[in-house]
Amino acid sequence: PRWIHKMNPSRDLCNRAEEKYFHIQVKTANFFADKPFQATISENAFRHSTTVFYIVVLRAPTPIGFVNKYAIFPSSDIRRLITQGILKDAKTISLRISIENQKYYLNGSVDVSHHINDWESIC
Repeated sequence: PRWIHKMNPSRDLCNRAEEKYFHIQVKTANFFADKPFQATISENAFRHSTTVFYIVVLRAPTPIGFVNKYAIFPSSDIRRLITQGILKDAKTISLRISIENQKYYLNGSVDVSHHINDWESIC
């Protein structure tokens, strides 16, 4: 694969592999006690996008340092979640990811555990 860094201000990486072209946008979400991880996507960048994978880095403290997990959402899933009313179609699309009983929930209602560390969805 051929990776190009920062071709577009709203994307962090883009790639062309097997004649498919896609972008990756990375968001960092830090842990705060009793609050969900939070990240945002600019509606303007989202509306004018081709295939984008949004990677939300979930940084949580442990006794030995931070541990990162990665919530990986293709733009098609973000569109579906907006259509279903789970995400609001606004100038800023807000992703709030909480952890309950070792499962990950988007905006308090949708189990998105299958998106955690799902690197294969990008390939």
